[in-house]
Amino acid sequence: MSIDYITLKKAIAKGDNTQAADIIYELCLQHEHNFMKSILLNDILPEPLQRDFEKKFNQLKTFISAGELVRQKLDEEGRDDITFTIEYMAYVKAITDIFLHNKSNTKELEDTELFNLPIPTIINMLCVFLENQQRLSTINQMGQLKGKKYVDLFARNVADLDSGNGFISHESNLEAGIETVNVLLSYLFFKGKKVLEQDIEYSKDVSPYEVPSIEKMSLLALHRTMLEHLWELVKYRGWKYSVKKDMNQNEVMYFEPLDEEYLKLEAAAMQRYAYKEQLDFIEKEGMLNSVVKKMGPLENHLAALIDLSDPKWILRLDSKMLKEFADLYDENNRVAINSLEFISSDFWFKNTLGVNKNISFENYFSFISYLQVLGAVYSEKSHKNFDDFNRDGYKYLAPRIEKHLIALRFSVLFNVDQEIAIELIDMLTFQPKTNKDDFSDLFSQPLVYMGKSDVILIPALIKQLNLPRMIEQQFGVWGISDAYKGKVFESYINMALSFNPNLQVNPGGLKIDAFDGRPAEFDFFATFGEEILLIELKCLRRPYSPKEIFQREHEVFYGVEQVNRRAEVLQRDWDKIRKAATIDLPIHPPNPAKVIKVVCLNIFNFTAKVKDDVIITDASALTKYFVNPIVEKFEVGKQTKKVDEFSLWNREYPTPQEFKQYLQKPIAIRDIYDSLELTPRLLMLIEDKNQRIGFHDFSLTRNPFDLMNLKNKAIGRDNGRQKLVHQKRKKKMRRQKQSRKNNRGK
Repeated sequence: MSIDYITLKKAIAKGDNTQAADIIYELCLQHEHNFMKSILLNDILPEPLQRDFEKKFNQLKTFISAGELVRQKLDEEGRDDITFTIEYMAYVKAITDIFLHNKSNTKELEDTELFNLPIPTIINMLCVFLENQQRLSTINQMGQLKGKKYVDLFARNVADLDSGNGFISHESNLEAGIETVNVLLSYLFFKGKKVLEQDIEYSKDVSPYEVPSIEKMSLLALHRTMLEHLWELVKYRGWKYSVKKDMNQNEVMYFEPLDEEYLKLEAAAMQRYAYKEQLDFIEKEGMLNSVVKKMGPLENHLAALIDLSDPKWILRLDSKMLKEFADLYDENNRVAINSLEFISSDFWFKNTLGVNKNISFENYFSFISYLQVLGAVYSEKSHKNFDDFNRDGYKYLAPRIEKHLIALRFSVLFNVDQEIAIELIDMLTFQPKTNKDDFSDLFSQPLVYMGKSDVILIPALIKQLNLPRMIEQQFGVWGISDAYKGKVFESYINMALSFNPNLQVNPGGLKIDAFDGRPAEFDFFATFGEEILLIELKCLRRPYSPKEIFQREHEVFYGVEQVNRRAEVLQRDWDKIRKAATIDLPIHPPNPAKVIKVVCLNIFNFTAKVKDDVIITDASALTKYFVNPIVEKFEVGKQTKKVDEFSLWNREYPTPQEFKQYLQKPIAIRDIYDSLELTPRLLMLIEDKNQRIGFHDFSLTRNPFDLMNLKNKAIGRDNGRQKLVHQKRKKKMRRQKQSRKNNRGK
């Protein structure tokens, strides 16, 4: 029978433990070892971090009571009641202890002296704090780069800062700052709801320094952020705890993943993305060098027009120069927008945003470019000659500005209706939620709510905007489907791999009616030497949280099921496949051991994971091996210089065995993976009565480039052999090219 989760939720809500027990019992029979997963994912129990958790605490008591009834019934029937009891009580304890940590956090936060200040002032201080941290980080980064001949793109991601709770990197430190302010602002919006709906006076002193409890407040916000992250890991990723001892022999409720290897591979993917984003930035600057050169003078001229003491400074900016600068940013942004692969140009014209579906993507992109100009010119003015010891000067770092002024200039410059301009401002403003599911993300909303008529502009947030992430978020907010990308992705992989003469690719995949009465559609089907290469292709949105990884995982693992079914179809419907195929196939079906089963994605988060004898990879890693197996190392400085290169192939051609080994750790993640180390994190203990809680994490503790250099020296001859093969291959290609040229001349 199917489980009625709605009835179960209602039974627990009204305290009916008998009805709840009947449904839980049936759930336990159907999902003996992971019944709690269904309980959590269907939101049957109150969430430990919800503000109304205490009001719903009786629901948890009802669940415990119902669980005891189920345990008795299992015992009477001679079933395993002990495992059941351990399972459900472990989750009850986890929920309770996370709630108690959060309760202590809230109590301590409300007791901080900072709350003696008006809430709008605190909000303004936090915005100034973020901007100043970015200013100081830039100064520090420029100091580190001074005198260096080349840029090390991994340096900012190496965990070499002691946080007191494991080492962290400069980049993660800045991200933690944004996450911390995100949490604090959400809480302040909740606490100051009535105050923020009224007219808000300008705060005279918004310096976040030498203010009582600002550091304590930040620590509490970081604690809350870690609680939110941990709860997502428990709820969506199935993390469980065991009791361990810390260095002082205190008992710690220590949470670990179901598969540590998966966690490490996900951490490697995050570092790979960070590296790619920095590399893309440098390549973009190189491609748009003429654009970047034009930006500097415009930025300086516009910044010179600003009077920091004038709240209407935006009106002082020259319209022609402002539009020209915005157009340059728009040209710059197109590279980032185009990095959303497999989306056709007409997609942006066919789909619209907004409550009334009257905002085009062009409007959205133009407004982002406009904000980027405002952030750039304002920070250029406010950072120049900044006096760290002048307390009064901090209020100029993150200015409060009237929304209608921002809308007015935008609507005139871009010929956009002012109502659309106001809605665009709201879309990019971090503000109080009207509904629980309203979109809210400080990383993507660089304007901060300051009452109904004003916002605070934070240039630091504008500078770190991730356009692909923002665009995909808007797809979700407005229900825009980009599912058609899947077919484009399939065509791309089929075409790209067809160029390798060692693969005999069946064009456009293959489709038959299979033995079980269902159609079997092969996204990619090819012979590779004496083996068959089956690839299921999935084009997904990049995940940014444990919840989103869980959501994507469903689609990835469905792909694994599809590949395994098709491998079975190979054995049972080989004659049909031979008739449908346009490439030569042997008379008899291949030995199952000679079938290479792959799921290929457009995202990195699952690369090198293995599920049910299927290897998961990404398009970049796959095409790197078959299409461009040359690994090149460059030094990036005033000039870009190639310092090394070698081939991924040990011979002059790829082999199935070598390919399978490559997929286990593609070159793009190998050295990152080997540079990661387990870094246990402990939650701050606010009250001694709270349970000590810790969880698994991985940090990049050394520079992958250094590890790569060490490996290259260590393997010496092997690497030399690969270089020799590579050189022979290059000579062969040059001879073929010259031969074609000679033939054309005849």
